[in-house]
Amino acid sequence: MAPPIFILKGNDMKKTLILSIAFILFLLSMQSAFAAETEELNKLIAEINEKQTGRVDIFQQKLENYFFDVSPKTIKTLLHETSMGESAAILCLSRLAKKSVKGLLTSRKNGVSYDEIVKQSGLKTKDLISAIEKFRKSAGC
Repeated sequence: MAPPIFILKGNDMKKTLILSIAFILFLLSMQSAFAAETEELNKLIAEINEKQTGRVDIFQQKLENYFFDVSPKTIKTLLHETSMGESAAILCLSRLAKKSVKGLLTSRKNGVSYDEIVKQSGLKTKDLISAIEKFRKSAGC
């Protein structure tokens, strides 16, 4: 015997179709919001790089003052291996996620995106964006 097939008729079919369309639109809007946050994060990192070009020593001092709990040697290594914007993002993420700078640097070098790291840490990309903006405002970058 063949399994029963449910056939929707009339209002039930309309309701199902409307709910399906609403759900698809919801998923698309969530994906769009996620992409917008990723774009905003990348833009923020690029802005730091542009504004701090050629000022590595000054930027290093700003990082050391703001991230006083991170050794100057770690910050110097980070600036040597990444851009200034990336360094700020990794330090902010390290503080938020309570993960080591070295571990985050290794993940980034291995191609793991900030979005993936943030998600694995139980955070949201907007949390990282807020932390970087707070650093910029406090440090005058």
